[in-house]
Parts: sequence; C-alpha cells; structure tokens
Amino acid sequence: MRFPMIVSVALFLSGSALAQEGVQYSRVLLPISILEAFPVPGAFGSQWTTDLWVRNDAGVPVYMAPYYDGCHLPEGCGQYPVTAGVAWRPQSVTLDVSVPGVFFQIQRPFENQVDIELRVRDLSRQSESWGTELPTVPEESFTSEKVTLFDVPDSEGFRVMLRIYGIGDLDNSTVRVRTFSLDESALIPGSVPVLVSDQIVTLRSPAASLTRYVPHYAEMIPFQSVSSPGRKLIEITPATPGLRIWAFATVTNNETQQITIVTPQRSADIAANKMSDAEKSPRPVLSGSRSPSVRHDSVDQ
Repeated sequence: MRFPMIVSVALFLSGSALAQEGVQYSRVLLPISILEAFPVPGAFGSQWTTDLWVRNDAGVPVYMAPYYDGCHLPEGCGQYPVTAGVAWRPQSVTLDVSVPGVFFQIQRPFENQVDIELRVRDLSRQSESWGTELPTVPEESFTSEKVTLFDVPDSEGFRVMLRIYGIGDLDNSTVRVRTFSLDESALIPGSVPVLVSDQIVTLRSPAASLTRYVPHYAEMIPFQSVSSPGRKLIEITPATPGLRIWAFATVTNNETQQITIVTPQRSADIAANKMSDAEKSPRPVLSGSRSPSVRHDSVDQ
C-alpha cells in the first residue's frame, strides 16, 4: 500500500520547488497532503487524494513552498513567486513517507493576505461527494497545553484515526493520550467523564534536514483496546518539555466513506475568529479563510 506514496515522494523530491533562500516564511500545517497523480488506497476500495487551493491577495508576488513543479534538472528550474490575484492549485505533498502532512511556507509578512483551501476526497466515490474540508493550521496554533477532542464515536459503523503533530527541537518526544467515556451522565453539570484508557505515545522525529517542512508525528486507532462503545473524549497532553502539539481525528463511515473531522476548539479561538480583520492580531486563521482550522499508507486506516 505504501508504494504509490513512495513513488510520489521520489518524484516530488526530484522535481520540487522548496523554500527560497534568503526569504523568511511563516509555516502552515497541511495535516494530510497527497500528490494527485498517486492517490492513496484506503479501506473498502477507497482511493484518497487531497486538493490544495491558494490565492494571493497581497497585491504583490509572494513566494510559497514546497510544491511539485515537474522540474527534474539537477540544477533546478528556479522558483517564482505567486502572482498577485492568482488562484493557484499547487501540487504539494509530504517530504517524509511516514508523515502524511507538510508545513506549507508563505513568505512573510504576507501570510495574512493568502487564502488557503484544503480538501480530502475519495476518487472512487467522487460522484457522490466533493470531499471534506481539512483544517490548515498555523504554527502559532501548536500548544504546549492539553488538546481535547470531543464526541468521537466508538462504533462498529465508523473507523477512527487520531493524528498528532508536534514541533520543537526534540528527539523521541512523547504525549499522554487519555480516553474518557461520554455517557448520559455528561448531560449533568458537574459530572466527571469516566477514564477508559491512558497511554504514552512516542512521536516520530523528522530527519534533521527536513525539520523545516516535516512535523513530529504519531498516529493511532484510539479505541482498538477499548471494549465499551459509545461517545468518547480524547485528551492529548505533551509529556516532553518544550514540545508543542496539534491533533485531530478523522471519523470515516464504513459504508459511505464520508469523513467527519474532529478538531480542537478553544473558546479563545472562537472569540478571535469573530473579530474583524482590523481587530485581529497579525497571525493566520484556520482553513477556509486566510492562511492561518492514516495511517500514511491510507488516509483513513
């Protein structure tokens, strides 16, 4: 199952436009990024790909990276900034076959003037759905605090994959992953969720030459050892000092292959998203607006 992705990465590395030397960039995590020419096979005959769209509204050309440009000359073909006003569909893909995502780079100080849209879709059923929007996550959204994912189903009708991303100058960093049952008592104010699993998970560190583009990463099926079905809460906490994380879960219907995305939401983030552009601090926001809200051989599992 990994062969198509390995081929795509080999092509990407030999024909890609990376960050321009001497240009400063802001980083935005694309949590899943698949080269269109090599869709990733998943369960029940699904064939997954991602669509990335970018628009430069800065009024001036802006450098962005990495993306596949089809150049295979040893000396490269040169990199060009994205023209102002252009709606562009870069072919971006992870640079590490064991990590499904990549840090997309946007030239500073124009990161707040670039629109990003990222979508995952199943090519085997594209007549039934145009896919599901994925969050695009600015580096500033990574946190050293606890990340909480609410109302994740533990059910035979769905398959769930938890993906954890990290940044920091660390090796073999770890997180604590706890799962709680959200039964009917959760309807009562003051009730305490029941702990059903507690484990330490090690994040894979990227190669030193790729830390600019590749996050620390771990993925897991959170309920594989849990025998009590129902709604669950997942709590992810950095266990290594200096580690900052972001995490989300994909919930895929086994019959329709429709994906539901569960992301962390803080009340402070919600309030910030309601502010006007003039009131916002100069940092990106989530997917579907200005650039900063799989197992690797399968987008789902």
